Amino acid sequence: MLCIAGMAIPDRIVKGWASLAAVMIYSSILFTMTAALEPDTIIHESPYRGAEKVRELEALKAARCKVFTAKDALLVVDVQNDFMEQTPVYPNPLHPISESNLCSGEICSGALGVPGSSEIIAPINEWINAFSEAGSRVFASLDWHPLDHCSFCRNGTTASNPTHSHPKGAICGPQGKETENFDYTGKCTDEESNDAFETNTLMQWPNHCQQVGDAAFGSRFHPYLAVNPHFTVVKKGFDLTLDSYSAFGGVESKQGFPFDTEDDIESLKGQRDLKALIEEAGIERLFVVGLATDFCVLHTALDAVGKGQSNRSAPQGVKQVVMVQGAARGVIPALTSAALDQLAAAGVWLPTTASPDKTLEVVCEAGHPSTLHPPPKEEL
Repeated sequence: MLCIAGMAIPDRIVKGWASLAAVMIYSSILFTMTAALEPDTIIHESPYRGAEKVRELEALKAARCKVFTAKDALLVVDVQNDFMEQTPVYPNPLHPISESNLCSGEICSGALGVPGSSEIIAPINEWINAFSEAGSRVFASLDWHPLDHCSFCRNGTTASNPTHSHPKGAICGPQGKETENFDYTGKCTDEESNDAFETNTLMQWPNHCQQVGDAAFGSRFHPYLAVNPHFTVVKKGFDLTLDSYSAFGGVESKQGFPFDTEDDIESLKGQRDLKALIEEAGIERLFVVGLATDFCVLHTALDAVGKGQSNRSAPQGVKQVVMVQGAARGVIPALTSAALDQLAAAGVWLPTTASPDKTLEVVCEAGHPSTLHPPPKEEL
């Protein structure tokens, strides 16, 4: 029995106090030990905490996915006057519009005007503004041909087909179709064209996107495209004997804003190509918009994932390529449908959306490109 201040304390109470003190000391030591450990290693951690952490990380990843950063880039493909259908005139065009470029008070359709092309100017401008506000890179390509370029149908047509000469050229081909009067003389000799020639799919086109002269208006960006001085512009098809549907066949323009009707052809040949520019910028996610889905957009997106006709390797570091269907248009419906299947099989993401916000929402929640556009059955 314990006596405190003259009071007798029974042994059973003393023992109870001792037990309580021991528990308190043990708990204090345990708390001190576990407090020094990482959260994931705390003893007796709730079995639900791991799942909660996974959900937190997934939510954080989804939130980051829906924001443009320095690792994102927009690629605007060939939004030029010669690929545009007839469009209204508005105030404050990017460059002057002369009377010779007007038809019934509107901007004339270009040499290869793509149906529905006027519908994508507003969505593409929204993309440009979103990227500019985020400080993200915007790349743009320009088809930029000499007067007698190898892709023009009229190149040598008078001599080869005297009864089928076209003042402004024509859509000729695919080769082997006699009724289309395909002209074998002066055909382009680049890898893409040679591959197409071997498979009887090579096409020749009307004069378009010419570098100089009265027709140079056709090579310029559309007057209402929101081009700004921060663009990085590449020009392609500027060599007399070479062509490229893909923007990855282009090199950096030496001309400043508005990047259109000037550049020394010889000096362009030593410029960095689009692949090098994208790699230098550290781009991981590439969004592709523009004209036309079944030709230049198709070949550009395929090159971006390293699966194009040109056999170019994909830019190092690029993890995701998104072709925004709502901000692109095709020339021929059947070819456009086939192009989308080809892109899906190559792993390109194909949201049908037009706006940046909606596109990010759809892509970030899809999880896999096949969710947006299942590839052809033979590719599954």
